[in-house]
Amino acid sequence: MEEMNMKAKLHRWTVAGAALWIGLAALATTTEARPFTYQGELKQDGQPAVGDHDLRFRIFTSELGDIQLHVEYVDDQILTDGQFTAQIEAESIMTGFERWIEVAVRAGSVSNSDRSDASYTILSPRQMITPAPYATMAFSAKGLHLPIDEELNLLSGPALKITNGVNTAIAAYSTTGTGLRAESPSGFAIHGVSSSGWAGFFQGAIKTDTRLSIGYNNLTSLKLACNGDAAKPGGGSWSALSDRRFKENIRPLTGALDRLLLLRGYTFDYTPEALERGLALPGQQIGLIAQEVEGVFPEWVGEDEDGTKYVTERGTTALFVEALREMRAETDSLKKEVAELRALLGQASR
Repeated sequence: MEEMNMKAKLHRWTVAGAALWIGLAALATTTEARPFTYQGELKQDGQPAVGDHDLRFRIFTSELGDIQLHVEYVDDQILTDGQFTAQIEAESIMTGFERWIEVAVRAGSVSNSDRSDASYTILSPRQMITPAPYATMAFSAKGLHLPIDEELNLLSGPALKITNGVNTAIAAYSTTGTGLRAESPSGFAIHGVSSSGWAGFFQGAIKTDTRLSIGYNNLTSLKLACNGDAAKPGGGSWSALSDRRFKENIRPLTGALDRLLLLRGYTFDYTPEALERGLALPGQQIGLIAQEVEGVFPEWVGEDEDGTKYVTERGTTALFVEALREMRAETDSLKKEVAELRALLGQASR
């Protein structure tokens, strides 16, 4: 067959099927690659081309740019009335950004091992790959990864935004694993905002491996941090494991009253730095000094990651109980001494 003479042109071409979105959100559950179908009619010197031809398809990020994302060779196509169909496997680069396809053709007599640009005639202009109607609505997605690591993905803002004005925007289900997983190396893995309702709602248990913070912007070693007052509507209490069956080395607590009396209470105001860091509340406060407490009850004092000390007051109920018992024992002893003295005075006055 004679050379194309640079007069070859693509008379008509269309992209049939799910050309763009089929790779982004698969409508089937299989993980196999999903090529899109490219159909066209090749004319040479105004007449439909016939015979053996090789086609080259290159996909770019723009109409005129030189950033090539994919190339596919379809060799030894036997054309009848210029009609041809090619399957192009470029699912991995169909990420929602613009994609432009360039078609090049040559005589099929050229060796298939020869991929030089000079052996092909480029048919201009490039054409934008557009989605098929049903490909714009994905019924399920498998293997979706956002954001895409690509030169064009430089815009700020969310990689994926889903809006539903009347119902649930995102529903995640898992019978055995994780329904929804989010990771962030430095920021918020999940950010919920609500102007009138709840920013988050959970039915069932909630688990966190590190910390839970409420109105508290600084990382601490505390498992639960709440900047402000907390309430337990309807009563309730904080609990700790106290079953005798789970305790050993049980010994009586002694000297509780003397140890408690070594502590001193103070009134104070927190420093501006503590307030700026969200560690405390403004206004006059009443409390202990951690450094003093540490010398009496070291188990009450913990440290933040930056060395800031805080008081936990562990086991205070037991201390107060034993301190009251010691006070009662002292009172009973004093009452007994007073009674004995009164008896002696009564005998002496006779």
